[in-house]
Amino acid sequence: PASVLNRGFAIVRDEQGRPVSRRAGVKDGQRLSNEFSDGSVKVRAEE
Repeated sequence: PASVLNRGFAIVRDEQGRPVSRRAGVKDGQRLSNEFSDGSVKVRAEE
């Protein structure tokens, strides 16, 4: 995944570390992690 992240993409993961690829897989208020080439940030889903 490093080559993809280096091109400006991010990987969204759920609380268990599983990749999330569709909006339908995310609940409002769910905690997620966005992984970038230089680190990650924790976020909470809204709408």
